[in-house]
Amino acid sequence: MKINNAMGLVEGYERTWYFADFWPGEYPAQFSVISDGVELMGRAEMRLSAVKDVLCPVPKLATYSPWNSQRNESDDLLFRSVTEVAALSITGDAKVLATRQSDSKEITLELTQGDTLHFLVYHSEGYALYRYNDENYVIDGREFQSEALDKEDDSTTDLWLRLPSENGGTGWVLYDDVVESEDIIISDIEGYGTANDLPDPASLSLEGVAFHSGSDELTEDSEDILSELANKLQNVRYVDYEIAGYTDSSGSSASNLALSQKRAEAVYKYLVDQHGIDASMLFPAGYGEANPIADNATHQGRTKNRRVELNMQEEAC
Repeated sequence: MKINNAMGLVEGYERTWYFADFWPGEYPAQFSVISDGVELMGRAEMRLSAVKDVLCPVPKLATYSPWNSQRNESDDLLFRSVTEVAALSITGDAKVLATRQSDSKEITLELTQGDTLHFLVYHSEGYALYRYNDENYVIDGREFQSEALDKEDDSTTDLWLRLPSENGGTGWVLYDDVVESEDIIISDIEGYGTANDLPDPASLSLEGVAFHSGSDELTEDSEDILSELANKLQNVRYVDYEIAGYTDSSGSSASNLALSQKRAEAVYKYLVDQHGIDASMLFPAGYGEANPIADNATHQGRTKNRRVELNMQEEAC
């Protein structure tokens, strides 16, 4: 595939499209692999008409995102987009603040009725790249009053990802093709500029979660731990967890059983109510003073026994 450097247009693509070396959007698209042995069918060229005959194995739990720098570097990934160019007729005179791409200089474009802008590619936060009088400009479309620029939403963008293929080569996969697979999920964003591979479901825990003495009220540090856990649970699929609550042996067995249940439910409610975790994947259960992990005869041992555990259950079908 050849790129016309003057316009940035793709030669040999199916229509008139603009090539960009990024995936557009405030929060770029991303996907993750949730099964073992997944192989994506790619193309030798970044072109829709190319045959999908390149086998690209992808590991379970891998997340493919422009923000997942660790995987992008280790796998030498490339994220590219090709956007259908749209010609936009200016319907009335307008002055538009723009940044010229060639030298990053801010200027005011004085547009008149009948002028044409070419929408090239969306950037983020309302900004997009346009072509006007043989120059490219970044313009904030939200401040542009003409209805002409609303048509950019109708443009099609193909998101391409270059992956390692079998036998040491590479292949290009199309995002829209990939996310149709039942072995792929569109994973949730962790935070702005942040992306990581999915967590191993068996590695998640409630270690460090604690409560105020004699109550089911979470400590502030525990809420921080649970917030971090929630970010990971949002990208876990087909796994259920028991939230198991325990106490030390102080007090009656009946009161300990009730307190352990309340603490397990406090964790459950925090994850579900505060972070929107799917309630069906969590089950709170209190076990009182059962299953001690340390000696209840010592202060240190009793402290360890007052705990909540996250126990992974059988994978859901």
